[in-house]
Amino acid sequence: MKMHWTSVGLTLVLLAAVVGVGRADYMTGFETSDDPGYIVGNTVVGVDGWEEKLSAANDITSDTLSKTGTQCLRVGYLDTASQAGTYHPLSLDTSGGKLVRVEGYIAQDATNPSKEGLFYVGSGTSTSSSNSSMQVWFDRSYNGNPTLLYKDGGTTMSAGTYTAGEYYHIVGLLDVESDTCDLTITGPGINLSVEDLAFRRTASAVEWINIQSYTPSGMAGGYMYADDVSITVVPEPTTMCLLGFGAAGVLLRRRKK
Repeated sequence: MKMHWTSVGLTLVLLAAVVGVGRADYMTGFETSDDPGYIVGNTVVGVDGWEEKLSAANDITSDTLSKTGTQCLRVGYLDTASQAGTYHPLSLDTSGGKLVRVEGYIAQDATNPSKEGLFYVGSGTSTSSSNSSMQVWFDRSYNGNPTLLYKDGGTTMSAGTYTAGEYYHIVGLLDVESDTCDLTITGPGINLSVEDLAFRRTASAVEWINIQSYTPSGMAGGYMYADDVSITVVPEPTTMCLLGFGAAGVLLRRRKK
């Protein structure tokens, strides 16, 4: 019986830890099975809370460059001097935790990449990248090389050379009290993990997520992709510890009987 109760105790503690991770406040794979569902070929604007940013040149593609499932979001134009984007307002309750976890997969088109493909979250009435809390983007010709970049405050940092047509996994853990972000980026040729990046805008909030393609005048336009996007408020570590202690207490009481 001793081994039995030890196993039960470990299970309860692990279960408490899993519960403490939190449920996603927003999550989409851009699939038709998502609620309310995304129709292939249609603009994402007006579906599930997405709004227009610069233009509505974004659509749902099928079997093109999906990370999971059969669909993903494509943003961009082939025209020169083009800007396209879409954003999703967020209403997050951070009263139970000061950390916000942002996750997504982004890629550049292998044949027609945008000059810049941006993935960022922030706050304020303007969804400009200058108001971002976390900003990651592709630049197909940064110092002559296709480079995946990120911001530390107002400073541009390089994560390394990316491969077009391949997804990169972005995970940001944003502390809305200290206005800092821990960031990991993984994918072909890149394995980055950095801590305490400064927000570009001090706001103690995460109010929207933005996916944007940009190509300046005189350059051929192109596309970027995004898939499996999620935003989660993470409970305070003390909350998870209390859940674990509670499970341990149940175990001890039962062993004394």
